[in-house]
Amino acid sequence: MKGKKMESKDLQKDIEVLAHVHLRKEQVNLEHALQAISDWVRSGTNEGATFLITRLTGPIGEGSLFGGADISRFSPRGPRGSLDSQEGHAYFLDFSGGSPVNFSLEAHIDLNSGEVMLSWTPPDRPAYSSRFRLAYVQKLAAPHGPTYFFDTEKTTDEAVYSFTVVLL
Repeated sequence: MKGKKMESKDLQKDIEVLAHVHLRKEQVNLEHALQAISDWVRSGTNEGATFLITRLTGPIGEGSLFGGADISRFSPRGPRGSLDSQEGHAYFLDFSGGSPVNFSLEAHIDLNSGEVMLSWTPPDRPAYSSRFRLAYVQKLAAPHGPTYFFDTEKTTDEAVYSFTVVLL
């Protein structure tokens, strides 16, 4: 069969199989990461966890932000539980040269579903919120504990998010 050209139908089938394998691997990695975060925070023997978020909009100056907070408040709901932030802060990404504006930021992570509820209240503006589902990207081992990087899928707004959980 050497040198035989693959038919379009066979090539399409191979692409579909590879896409399915990749999606399944991402889902397994996400499930493992959510379980590891739950185990780390639930045990109470570690210092906890923090999160970092970047929200990008187009154009950048219209709602893009970065921020983070401690996210160690664990609630035992379902098999993996959930985490809530405390004392979160965010800043708009503004390249106009003005002073950075600090505002409150809150996050809730459902470790059972991988869904995040994010809310923030900029000064002199209405409160905002967004929901999104985490998609696993990578785990880094660190001296204090692992760091998990996620991007997002199924957002309730038009923004793009990156979400990082650092276990302390």
